[in-house]
Amino acid sequence: MKRKPHMKLRTLMIEKDVKQKELAGVLGITQSLFSQKLNKNKSSFTLEEATVICDYLNINMHDYFFDENVLKMRRKSG
Repeated sequence: MKRKPHMKLRTLMIEKDVKQKELAGVLGITQSLFSQKLNKNKSSFTLEEATVICDYLNINMHDYFFDENVLKMRRKSG
């Protein structure tokens, strides 16, 4: 099953003129690995990496890293 890339994060990066290389450096990973994670191709961001990205960009993790359907399911079961 193919996963959708982080389009919302990609759009924000364009709006803020933040390059993949910059965020890769913040995370201490290669630009290539960052690209794979951004595209959800072979790899995904860890919770720690998502936290670092959110702190760096001053964004809410739930808005950029969690699937809205998961949040809806969680509310219904609670």
